[in-house]
Amino acid sequence: MSMTVTTHENGDVTIVEASGRLTLGEAASTLRREMLELVDRGIRHLVLNMAHVSCIDSSGIGALIASRRVVNSFGGQMKLSNLDSRVQRLLVLTSLQSVFETYRDEESALDSFRSASPAVSGTCLSIDRAPSADSADPTAVAERQDKPGVH
Repeated sequence: MSMTVTTHENGDVTIVEASGRLTLGEAASTLRREMLELVDRGIRHLVLNMAHVSCIDSSGIGALIASRRVVNSFGGQMKLSNLDSRVQRLLVLTSLQSVFETYRDEESALDSFRSASPAVSGTCLSIDRAPSADSADPTAVAERQDKPGVH
């Protein structure tokens, strides 16, 4: 079964429904091409509904990453919905669960766009850093600030 992609609108959000196998070859290219066409048309809020994706491989994961990158580069957001347990596990195994916003169903993903305020609607990845030994010590911070070239 090949990949098919259909779209429909719900307010200012476009739902992209993928069906079939998201695997090496035409399927991964189809998804990337569709996402690029959507952002070229000015669409910035996308939900990728994966309820009918029967299989995904590393090329499919690559297509998801490439699609997200394209959407984000145009100032948009892409959220995933209806992932089955195998796809969820794959995102965890590849440490991509923190990269993609995922929702149990399409309505939850749509609600996330409605509830986001304009000031914070962009996706922002944070990097957790372990505190340095002296970061909690105000004296050490003050000493560093007194030294030229140390910030």
